Amino acid sequence: MIRVLTSAALAVVFSGLAWAQSAPARLSFEVADVKISPPGGTPKFDFLPGGKLTAHYFTMKELIAAAWGLDEDFVTGGPAWLSSEHYDVVAKAPALSPTQPLSAPDKDLLQMLQSLLIERFKLEIHHDKKVTSVYALVVGKKGASLKESAADATDKPSCQIQRPQQRKDGLILRTFACKKVGMDDLADSLGSIAAAYIDLPVVNLTELKGVYDFTLEWAPRRGGRGAAMRGEVPAAGKSGDAPTPSNPDGPDVFDALQSQLGLRLDQRKYPMDIVIVDKVERVPTDN
Repeated sequence: MIRVLTSAALAVVFSGLAWAQSAPARLSFEVADVKISPPGGTPKFDFLPGGKLTAHYFTMKELIAAAWGLDEDFVTGGPAWLSSEHYDVVAKAPALSPTQPLSAPDKDLLQMLQSLLIERFKLEIHHDKKVTSVYALVVGKKGASLKESAADATDKPSCQIQRPQQRKDGLILRTFACKKVGMDDLADSLGSIAAAYIDLPVVNLTELKGVYDFTLEWAPRRGGRGAAMRGEVPAAGKSGDAPTPSNPDGPDVFDALQSQLGLRLDQRKYPMDIVIVDKVERVPTDN
């Protein structure tokens, strides 16, 4: 049977085609140098001024996890070398104009990293869900203690993490100060800024939709996941010992969230996105 489209249906089809044709292309780096790392490196991942991203001595599994904003445990499939071969990536985002260099948001740079992996390593993936243990970021019983950002504020969303500083009262605290930041971004940040405490993914379940200005201060711990990347010295003791607070009198990050922001981290089961690797080349295409 021949199907006849009405003018209204045709309008929908053509508007859909027009949207698809005008949809922005996947973001890509302007320049990217990718190579297999020499043995014995130290893993490091940085966002640099001017829209630059560097990854040193990262496995393919770590690169995929970083690009899609996941923990390594949520990247599955693929060949065995995904966790053993290491790579160096130095890449720069395109400029907005010849006179205005781009200071690309981190999320844009990560999408560019996705494009790089797809283009240079012929990466093919698909997504699925996995129910797993997480920390749910929720509002405390007494309500959130957050200051909404001024509606007319022209500042871009930003956060600064400071190395532990000793206060006049003797406490040594790490400070995380943010402006115009929403709860999704806070949840995404906790695993890296407080990695010695946070050993599970953090999911925003606060239902808070605004953006806020806030400062979070807590006592750092020595050792634990992420300590080396922050330049902290691991605590003495047997391998596998739990990390110990560097100053036990200060609040841990859980107490700090509760007392300073009126938020709480609850451990629970939650369906999380996972990336399944279908295909990937071991050697990148030429720079």
